[in-house]
Amino acid sequence: MGHFQVFYLFRLYAEISFLLVFSWAVLKLATWARIRFELKVSFSHLVAIAHLLLIFSILLPIGLNLFPKATLFRPAVQIWSGTSPVLGSQRYLSIRSPAKDQFTSNGRQRVTISERAFIVLMIGIAIISINLILISFRRLLAFHRYLRTLPVIRKIGNVQILASDECAVAFSTWLPKRALVVIPMKCLDHSSDYRLTVSHELQHHRQGDTRWLYLTEFMKATFFWNPGIYKFSKLLAQLQEFACDEYLVGRRNYSSYAYGSCLLRAAESTMGLKGRLVGTASMAEINDPSLLKRRIEMILNQQKRPKALVSAILTVSIITILAGSAYAAKNSIQDETLTLEEAKALAVSAQKTSKIPITINDLVLERLNYFVGTPEGRKWIKHGLELMPLYRQMILEKMDSYSVPKELIAMPLFESGFKNLPPTPPQKGAGIWEFIAETASRYKLEVNDRVDERLHPVKETIAAMEYLRDLNHQFKDWRLAIKAYNEGETRVQELIDQYGTNDPWILERKSGGESYLSGVMAVIIILNNPTIIN
Repeated sequence: MGHFQVFYLFRLYAEISFLLVFSWAVLKLATWARIRFELKVSFSHLVAIAHLLLIFSILLPIGLNLFPKATLFRPAVQIWSGTSPVLGSQRYLSIRSPAKDQFTSNGRQRVTISERAFIVLMIGIAIISINLILISFRRLLAFHRYLRTLPVIRKIGNVQILASDECAVAFSTWLPKRALVVIPMKCLDHSSDYRLTVSHELQHHRQGDTRWLYLTEFMKATFFWNPGIYKFSKLLAQLQEFACDEYLVGRRNYSSYAYGSCLLRAAESTMGLKGRLVGTASMAEINDPSLLKRRIEMILNQQKRPKALVSAILTVSIITILAGSAYAAKNSIQDETLTLEEAKALAVSAQKTSKIPITINDLVLERLNYFVGTPEGRKWIKHGLELMPLYRQMILEKMDSYSVPKELIAMPLFESGFKNLPPTPPQKGAGIWEFIAETASRYKLEVNDRVDERLHPVKETIAAMEYLRDLNHQFKDWRLAIKAYNEGETRVQELIDQYGTNDPWILERKSGGESYLSGVMAVIIILNNPTIIN
């Protein structure tokens, strides 16, 4: 699995997780406002809104990720992917808050882990989720096998009403092509309670509550660590109960007093019970006296008929808020690496002012994403750009004098980051152009124990211009001149003779990992598009 796919899955998972918490908060606020201000919104509409919130929490991140990266504001968390000079060729993901531009090693601003560890983390979450799903599935199968042992006391189409001595409270559940209602045996002795209870449980089926239970159970298993989905699921179950109560009590042939009394007796039956049977909806919300109180108050104090306009306005407002939040979540976690298409667009822009063919391929893209998409690379480029004004005008003048393309000012930025330093082991180069002693002597730079003219920016720049000019005369291609500047003209000529081609990119792949031309090409693109590192 590539680093892009790993990041995409992580971002998608994180965005859905955030939206689940946000959806619960929005639904909680809407429910509170409906009760507190007596809004003319039915609970069935709130249930429908809850369904939309749940579906949109899943689909919006997927849909928004089909659009290009947003750049309206800086993300709260950035994730970079690339290769590190420290870790060698090992891929890694770096997660950092971009609140500050400084890069520290104390671990407070940035966390860097190998992509392998990141994949292991994702696999671990997937394994736990799958296990929880399988556990719920096995429990559900066992439960449904038990239901097949219960007697059917009535059948209406695909609806079956079953009786049980073991259950303390009535509940409903759904199977493909079967809608089941289970009634306690003792309820059969009270015709009024039996009628009200069956009607309530059938209403759960009409509302689709028993089907939505499967989705919420799946989401709880997938996001097992996220409290938002548990709170959302509980609030949805409560709204479903309110919706059933509202629908049934609003009908003329159901007495509010009789319904409330039945509800109280059902609640008494749940005393001492823990939890809820998986995949079931029940008339009595277990161990929640405050909900029972609110339900009875709603039953005894019927409001005026809900207005569709108020419900529509509330629905549109909530979905708009959720869409905005999904967009914010998409922007809050961003991958700073460039896609091949994005890099090609940058190359087209750079080509407009370049005398050298600007190429984007996998080698250049990898180098480009190191500078754009990793903290170390960005730090190197930013620091080099800060030093660049010290030498820029002088270098451009010398380039003009020797007819060297001005875009090759990218070479000292790539070579040294414009740090005019003496050679330090294991490197042999020195100065902003990183001349080695042998080449420096060939171009009349004095290098000995007393003097090192490689550290004289003007003299070294003149030597670099002469060397590049000579290389271009030899190979008739500035790209090969760039490559030979690093590897030496002898080595490049050997590659040309060995492979029978002077295509610089074929030779770049045959050079055994040098990728010098790729790095310079990436820096040329950055210099023509400096905003990509901001």
